[in-house]
Order: sequence, then C-alpha cells, then structure tokens
Amino acid sequence: MHSQNNKIMNDSIIASTSSIALQAKELLATDSIPVKEKLDLIVTDFVPQIINWGIRAGLKLLAAIIIIVIGFWITKKLTKLFIKALEHRNTDRLLCSFLRSLCNIVLKITVLIIAVQILGVETMSFAAVLAAIGVGIGMALSGTLQNFAGGIVLLLFKPFKVGDFVECQSFLGTIMQIHIFMTEIKTPDNKTVFVPNSMLISSPLTNYTKENIRRIDIDFTVAYGTNLKQAKEIIENIAANESGILNEPATSTFVSSLADSCVVITLRSWTKTEDYWTVKYNMNENVYNAFNEQGIDIPFPQMTVHMQK
Repeated sequence: MHSQNNKIMNDSIIASTSSIALQAKELLATDSIPVKEKLDLIVTDFVPQIINWGIRAGLKLLAAIIIIVIGFWITKKLTKLFIKALEHRNTDRLLCSFLRSLCNIVLKITVLIIAVQILGVETMSFAAVLAAIGVGIGMALSGTLQNFAGGIVLLLFKPFKVGDFVECQSFLGTIMQIHIFMTEIKTPDNKTVFVPNSMLISSPLTNYTKENIRRIDIDFTVAYGTNLKQAKEIIENIAANESGILNEPATSTFVSSLADSCVVITLRSWTKTEDYWTVKYNMNENVYNAFNEQGIDIPFPQMTVHMQK
C-alpha cells in the first residue's frame, strides 16, 4: 500500500511537471500575446505551480534524509545490542568483530533502500539497477570479494584468535580485530597494520601463541680451547635456577657448531609461551655475567693482517 501511494504521488508530480512545461511552451510560442503579458502570465500562473511542485518534491527529499539519519542512528544501536548479545553468549571475539562489520553494512543498505522508496523510485527497478551495478563492481573489485571470502575462511578454520601473536610475510603483530575485508594487527612497536584477509589465507602464517608452551633455543659462543664441560655446567646451572624454564620436557645443552672463530653451545629448553622473551633475555644476561666471572672468553670475529716488507 505504501509503495502504491508513493507511485501515485510520484506519477502525480511527473504529470504536474509535464503539464507545466507544456503550458509554458504553448504560451511562449503564441505570437498574438505581447512579451510583457507573457511574462506576467508566467509569474502569475506558472511560478505558483512550480513552487507547489518544488514543495512536494522537497518534502519527499527531506523525508528521505530524515529516514537516513535516523536509520543510521538505529543501525548503530542495533549493532551494539547484537554484539552485546553475542558476547553474553561467550561468542568468539574474532567472530563478533566480523559480524559487527557485516551487520552494520547490511542494516545501512536496508536504510538506503527504504529512503529510495520514500523518494518514489520503484523497488524492483532499483533492485535491477543495483544488481547491474553489483556485477560491474564485482568484476572491478574481484580482489575485494576475495578478501570477503578470506574473512569467511578465517572464521571457519580459525587459524588464530583475537590476542594471538602472528607472522604473515613481512607482517608481525597481535591480532586485534577481523573485519569483512581486512584484519587489524598491532605491531610490537604499537603500529596498526590492516592486512587483507585474502593474504592471510593464501600465504604461510605462523601463530606464535596458539600453543601453551614453546621450545627456546639459545646459542652461546666460547673461544677455542675453553673447557666445554665447565661452560656447559655454568649454562645448565643458570637454566636450573631460571623460574621461567619448565622441568618437563627436560633441558639439554650441546655443542651445535664449530664456527670460524668460536665454539657454539646451544641451550634447548621449554617455557610457557608468555614467558618466552623474558627467559631468553634473562639467560643471555646471566650467562654473560657468569662467563666473565669464571674467566671464560666470549670471542668476537677478528682478522689478522700480515704485512710483507
């Protein structure tokens, strides 16, 4: 019924506009009436009709604008309520951020369609135009559609969740949110990077925090001629006193390489994922101090040049 009323009103405005234009054309084409009288007739007869038409068209435009403003405000509130309901049911944060973007876009498109109907545009015609435009945009923005599909894949297979620390190509950081077309990542130096979803599913991705524990391998170098047994005992004793290192799996130390100017001793141990960097930094500092106290030389690359006279 509302659509029919809009159609009738729209047809009435079009008919009125055509009638005004036709009458004005006939009046201007009449040679028997002086120009001054023609202008007087236009002012007295046609200007009020034009103003009346403008008022009716303006009211419809104003109504459409009000619908858009109020509709967008309601969209914002409904999206918040929807997300709160999902969070209350302990829905995954990654899914919540994706659905927030999707819900917001769908509701805004609905509001725009209602506003277009208020203006008197036929819904079916408008839908056909939208479909045609959609095909063209889809062909032009195939990469964007791939990003949308990538977001769906990420939600289905869940290679990461909000708060995970990941690496993909040259991007390294903590997952903050997943949007419809891209994922928000915060780098360790507090920069925000928006990575296309298609890139996250088409390239190898490393999730550093998916598991609860991680193996940590730390290399220590000593000079040739060093008592390796003593050096390994120092490293093992420090590791035994490091609270972040787990007892199981067991810690091991071994000579991993004989380099050009040093012997490399590797400590291999396990730690909780959140303690990884703390353990690494503590071990480096404590082993360095212990080697200095025990007189164990930590070599650095040197070059000896012999000059011939």
